[in-house]
Amino acid sequence: MPKRSARTSRLPTLINVNAFITAPFHFNDRPIFKRRWEEWEPWVLLDLRRKGTSSPRSSVEFERLKNAHREALAILLRVGVAMRTVRRNELDDPRIGEDERTERIWAWMERRSRHLSSAFII
Repeated sequence: MPKRSARTSRLPTLINVNAFITAPFHFNDRPIFKRRWEEWEPWVLLDLRRKGTSSPRSSVEFERLKNAHREALAILLRVGVAMRTVRRNELDDPRIGEDERTERIWAWMERRSRHLSSAFII
C-alpha cells in the first residue's frame, strides 16, 4: 500500500465522498456537465492521439475518461466547490489522476486560507 502524505490522509475527513455517492444525481439533468466536457474533449482527443490510439473517439479509454470527468465534477459540485473554482484550477481535468486532483484541491484550499487570513488582519 502506498504511503499517504499528511495532506492526502486528511482529505477524507474534510470531504466524505461516500456520503455523496448514494445521493441521487442525474448527469443529464445538468447541462453544465455537457458544456464542461465539450471544453475538455479536444484536449482528451489530442492526448489519446498522442498516445497512439487510432480512433480515439470510439475507444474504451475515451469513454472511461468521459465517465471519470462526470464523476469528478459531480463530486466537486456536491461538496460545494464553486464552478468558477473548478474552471480556474482545472479540478475537473479528466486526464489527471486522483492524486494530482487532490494536490490541486489542497493548493486551492491553502491559497484560499491565506487570502482569508490576510483579509482579516487589522
